[in-house]
Amino acid sequence: MNATGKAIVLGLIFAFLHACNSGEPPSSKHSDLQLEKAKYLIVKYRVKDEDKRMEIRDPQTVSELLSLIKVERIETDRYYTWSPFGKVAFMKDDDAEIMTLGFYRPTILHRYLWGQIYLKDDSFHERLSSIVSNRDGRKTVIWAPND
Repeated sequence: MNATGKAIVLGLIFAFLHACNSGEPPSSKHSDLQLEKAKYLIVKYRVKDEDKRMEIRDPQTVSELLSLIKVERIETDRYYTWSPFGKVAFMKDDDAEIMTLGFYRPTILHRYLWGQIYLKDDSFHERLSSIVSNRDGRKTVIWAPND
């Protein structure tokens, strides 16, 4: 392939990735994430090659979990196209999704084709894992597959 062909292919790839983005301008401010508006959470995780799902609708539990999200920094210039095992969807009362974030690590939340949110500690992940573990009757972590 000649240089013109390569430039066209690279341009098409860039255009595709740009079009796949959520359409929202990336923000590096925690307040712009609007996660605090969530009325319930949908947690998705994996146990023994089986996808699991749990909704957390208790207002006190949701409020507690949201208070545990302490953002250290946000990097919107670093994103990947892979899909993490564990995800959390932040939902409004009308079932509209605010944002879905996957766990790259217990302290790193990832949004597909958008960026990463670095948390100050792992308390959000630990509490989510505890809630799921209590329901499932077994030790479960959200960010990794469970055997």
